[in-house]
Amino acid sequence: MKYHCFSAGNSVSCLMINKYLFNQKGVSTMKYREINSEFYCGVDVHSKRSYICVLDNTGKKYLNRSMVNNFQDFKEVLYPFLPNVVVGCESTYSYYWLADGCHEHRIPFYLGHALYMKAISANKQKNDKLDARTIAELLRTNFFPEVYPYPREMRPTRDLLRRRHRLVRIRAEAYSHIQYETHNIKRFPRHQNYASYCRVVRPQQMSNGKVTGRKNMNMGNPYLKWAFNSIIISAQQSSELINRYYQKLESRYGRSNARARIAHKFNTAIYYMLKNSQPFDEKRFVP
Repeated sequence: MKYHCFSAGNSVSCLMINKYLFNQKGVSTMKYREINSEFYCGVDVHSKRSYICVLDNTGKKYLNRSMVNNFQDFKEVLYPFLPNVVVGCESTYSYYWLADGCHEHRIPFYLGHALYMKAISANKQKNDKLDARTIAELLRTNFFPEVYPYPREMRPTRDLLRRRHRLVRIRAEAYSHIQYETHNIKRFPRHQNYASYCRVVRPQQMSNGKVTGRKNMNMGNPYLKWAFNSIIISAQQSSELINRYYQKLESRYGRSNARARIAHKFNTAIYYMLKNSQPFDEKRFVP
């Protein structure tokens, strides 16, 4: 193994180049960007807030703070170090605002491979402050595993395709679970029995006319419960009629109760589809 160490706060963080970063011939499987600058800004990006650390080329810390994700505020914080500063962060779903702002204002920006960055920096502790310092150190020491920052104008189409891919997989898995977990619909005399087995109804226990509890909630098939709770995702995408119906239920009963109601409705519909060998009819499904 090869090591490269740097100081991180009050502890020493060790860059460990292990078997994940080198092949059997000892050749690096990842390209590290050589960056020469006077200042290095590491940003630990989250959905609403980010942590910033600025180091000089000797490793001296000049800035260490948290802030809201707003590029105008970020630029004002970084102003004393401009134009001799580079910015880097991990590749996450929240980095777009930072990459676009840096590109627009001609601030050098580098996007890091999240998995390789975790493999390199073997910090015993982990927090936002230390993560930002680590990113800045990786930039400074030329161990920053750079990846391609996808162009802004192409991101909406790519993100749409990724979301569509996920929805298609969910739909396929849900349909497969319903088909194979149910197997023979004739083993359920009534649709109420099938709903109970699929866990889309709540068992109610009563005594002397009063509800005494809701035990045995986990009795039934958990895979069918997941399938019927997931089927609404694909139904909303494929049917505007069902989507409007679901939105109406959600506005009236809330999200949790709306999903439970429509899952039970799908369960009843599929029971009779399988029993009578009939296709799905959305006009009969929506009252």
